Amino acid sequence: MHITPYCSIIGVEKIPAKKNAYVKAALHQEIQQAIEDGYTWFCAGFNEGEADLLFVQTVLQHKVNHPDELILDALITPNVDMSNMSNSVQDLLYHCDAIRFLYEGECTESDLQQNFELLRVSGRIIAVCGDEKTALTMRYARSLNKEVRPIRIRNKRV
Repeated sequence: MHITPYCSIIGVEKIPAKKNAYVKAALHQEIQQAIEDGYTWFCAGFNEGEADLLFVQTVLQHKVNHPDELILDALITPNVDMSNMSNSVQDLLYHCDAIRFLYEGECTESDLQQNFELLRVSGRIIAVCGDEKTALTMRYARSLNKEVRPIRIRNKRV
């Protein structure tokens, strides 16, 4: 079976404190399952949203056990001011294997374009669900026949 190489993250910018441990554990499990299913390339948007950063941290933890097998890419949009990134985010970015930049001419709504680019290159999308933008992107992913693995942080279905 041919697998599109990327497993990517989409999700909320802010994770409620009471859901943080749940999301960390769920991301760990989802990334472990992706590795077992043959995914070796992982991609995140690095827009400093909490879901993206937890995903990157978790992939880096897995890379300790699979240093030559796993690849972590960053997809940076025009609205990201790299000079104002926190030191912790810059450190995570430093550990990426590749950085790709979307340019102003490629998009009008940077965050949505970033999500659509992640969908384009990904076979599996891990979605930390809790807002309308993530719900819209999940619906679009499913319409493209992408595998969506939701991690829900709200009680009602998004």
